[in-house]
Amino acid sequence: MPGFAHPMLFASLTPSFGKEHRRIMKLYSQFATLGVLLHDSSSGKIYVNKNGRLRISYKLNEEDKRELLHGMEKCAEILFEAGAKEVTLPYVEGVFIKSKNDIGTIDRLKIIKNRTHIISVHPQSSCPMGEDKKKSVVDSFCRFHGIENLYISDASVFPTSIGVPPQITIMALAARAAKHIAKQLGS
Repeated sequence: MPGFAHPMLFASLTPSFGKEHRRIMKLYSQFATLGVLLHDSSSGKIYVNKNGRLRISYKLNEEDKRELLHGMEKCAEILFEAGAKEVTLPYVEGVFIKSKNDIGTIDRLKIIKNRTHIISVHPQSSCPMGEDKKKSVVDSFCRFHGIENLYISDASVFPTSIGVPPQITIMALAARAAKHIAKQLGS
């Protein structure tokens, strides 16, 4: 899917340092950004460890790694068809594809922890919705189980990853929660 990387995000994800980084940043206006929207089947967890520190654990399974690489191939094809002279892949060390003929090399790459840039703009399912307090964090009106008057209305309340951009669904959930809150307050 088309993406936008404002200069700060672009700079943080650009696989280069020093003079090379400066050279690439000077070309910022000539870059197009595509993102692979992965409908992942991997799972993770958020917890507090024994030292009281928040921990987040997420690991891509092999199927999702394959899908991500396939998505990179398709993005490279689109960019070359649109006239790109080079495609930069999301690796810390920098992986550069110089032509359509090199796209097949993507299939041989690996998704490497802390070496492949993977980001999420709408993390989903970390506070899943449901009526069972043992299996969910919020009820069907996005009200937090256990703390009165606390509501969560973002993609974290989805029971699973939905596999499409979630903005409309998030807005609908927030509007529904707001109507419920207003009703509770007698408005």
